[in-house]
Amino acid sequence: MRNGWGDRPVLWQLLKDKGATDWNVVIERLNERPEEARWRRTQHGRSGRMFLHYVLEYLTPPITVVQKLIEVCPYALRHTNVHGNLPLHEAANVSHDNSADVVRTIFQAYPEAALVKNIRGDAPIHTLLSWGPFANSESRARKLLSASNVDNVIVLLRSPFFKADGSQLNYAICDLNEPWEIICALWQRDDIDDCNLYLRRVTDVVLKARFVARYGHLVPYLELHALAQEENKAFGMK
Repeated sequence: MRNGWGDRPVLWQLLKDKGATDWNVVIERLNERPEEARWRRTQHGRSGRMFLHYVLEYLTPPITVVQKLIEVCPYALRHTNVHGNLPLHEAANVSHDNSADVVRTIFQAYPEAALVKNIRGDAPIHTLLSWGPFANSESRARKLLSASNVDNVIVLLRSPFFKADGSQLNYAICDLNEPWEIICALWQRDDIDDCNLYLRRVTDVVLKARFVARYGHLVPYLELHALAQEENKAFGMK
């Protein structure tokens, strides 16, 4: 049992450090006492995180656990923690290492969550792209567009969002299958702040990789030169 967790239900006490939790035992407990998934502790006068929020933020649960939690406590999908985050915010955060299946399952169970903003004004697409100021930006950018995370970007890009003029745009018709198309789609969004989300750094990582693939290391990399070699196939623009 973790220190200070004595007041929490048995379900919470089953959680160990990342990689050490026996998820089969967790599922058994959820079958026996599903109401324990609804428990939450009040923090700073506000309702704190529920079980689904916690495991997504800290423990990278398997898809079977996420599906069971949605089954026994669908309300959790709409519950916000003290930061105003829904489970989709936590699932999408690139720092939390949740699988594409997990992100997709949570999104499909409550797609409206893609439009919900937390107390900082961030929707899930923002938490997917954001990281702390002290992180290695280039390594995070590479991680974001790695094979294990690129599907998460696609899931949220295909959710609708509202442009600055109030119109709704949906990328579902776009064939977003590789990093450059995804980068182009991200730049089309009015609700993404480059200064806050390091989108330019993510773009630069992709441009460098594609430039080196074309020319090797013999040609000096220049951002404008690299950008001129690209075209935005996702939107039919050159």
